[in-house]
Amino acid sequence: LIQAHQEDTKFVVFFCPRYTVICKEILEVGNVLNNVEIFELPYELLPIEKDVLTLDEPSGFRNMMLGYSMQTLTLVKHSLQRIEAIYGKIPLKFAKGVWSCMMYDAIGGKEKDVASEGEAQYSEIDALIMMDRTVDLYTPLLTQSTYEGMIDEFYGIRSGIIEVDGKILDPELKGPGGVKTLYLLSQEDNMFADSNDFHFNLMKYHFQ
Repeated sequence: LIQAHQEDTKFVVFFCPRYTVICKEILEVGNVLNNVEIFELPYELLPIEKDVLTLDEPSGFRNMMLGYSMQTLTLVKHSLQRIEAIYGKIPLKFAKGVWSCMMYDAIGGKEKDVASEGEAQYSEIDALIMMDRTVDLYTPLLTQSTYEGMIDEFYGIRSGIIEVDGKILDPELKGPGGVKTLYLLSQEDNMFADSNDFHFNLMKYHFQ
């Protein structure tokens, strides 16, 4: 394809969240490395709520535990460094769990922040608490019993978004059913914000 359109077409490859050595090797094996422009899209932490950020790395824990891959930790480190660059260096850092303690050391958690004379360091974030899945390996094996958990069991939540039939969200929608629609679950949805942590057996009493 590249050879057929080499004269009048520019090929660009975006890597999310970053361009790695493995990506370079794949392009070299395909003999296309010198024929494409390469860019990174470091999306890192994605806001899915006013107080919740996610890396959207569902396979991160598996890769670290079984594949001994440090890629996810590197991504977490870059994300936290960017947050500190924007909001100021976080004065208090705490960690619990094997991977969190490694991250604590990586971002200089043991270093004492020394402000210059007459100048105090300002941060919009008072403290950072890091926990990882090694603290609790059992909860993912349990059946979810909250309203949000029930939605996840039936439809699957990915980065705060569900994919459902459009007529479920809008019964008056014209046309045949079966057309999938993406819907963001957030605190802006009053019903979801008010009941996402309720046990589903109590939902009928909650809405009476």
